[in-house]
Order: sequence, then structure tokens, then C-alpha cells
Amino acid sequence: MTEKRPKLSERSRRQLVLNQYKGKEELLSLYAVLLNVISKLGDDIEISPREDMVVLRVKKEFVYIIPDTNTNMIVGLNIDDKEPEVRLEPPGPLGTICTHRIQLADISDVDDEVVGYIREAYEGSK
Repeated sequence: MTEKRPKLSERSRRQLVLNQYKGKEELLSLYAVLLNVISKLGDDIEISPREDMVVLRVKKEFVYIIPDTNTNMIVGLNIDDKEPEVRLEPPGPLGTICTHRIQLADISDVDDEVVGYIREAYEGSK
């Protein structure tokens, strides 16, 4: 049985995200770019802010956006049967929730390669 999370108001959802980025405000533009890229993948994506991350899912969770430090964001991905690559790292301590991770520090890091990994995770979540 999976635990059902209570539905949050848009204001509460926004506040959870703002709380995550306190002291890390420089990463908010990177977060906005990621959400924009991901939202273009389909209209079936559920965005679920939590205390320490934002989780995106369709039938299952496929992306975790985590503000890690003041200058670094981790994007956790669930991509089945894929070996880690240079940018697509093993999950490290996130291994209980995802299969891979990518570290981002700047909007320019969200390039075709990263978008491709996100798309692959999205397609696998349907």
C-alpha cells in the first residue's frame, strides 16, 4: 500500500519550494528552466514539492530536483537498464529513490544531453 499525500494548495506548494531555496536563491532560475523543459514533455506530469525536493511523476516517479548546496543542484533520475556515464552518475546516497543523478550548477548545464536523460526517464515512467 502506498501512502497518499494530502493535496496541497498552490500557495503551500510554492512555499515548500521557496523554503528549499532559502540561502540558495541563485538556483531558482535553474529550477525554473528545469520545470519548463520537463513540462514540455507532456501534460500528464504531476509536480509534487516536498520538504527537501520536488518530485515529478507520471505513473511512477521519474525526476527528483534537489537544491544541494548554494551553487549546486542534483537531479535524480529513474532510468532502467542504463549504465552510468560521465554526466549521468550513479545515484550515490540517493540510491533508495533513483537510479542515476546529474549535478547542475548553471542554466547552461541544461543542454541536449541532460534533456535527453530527462526525456528517457519520463518515457520510462508511463
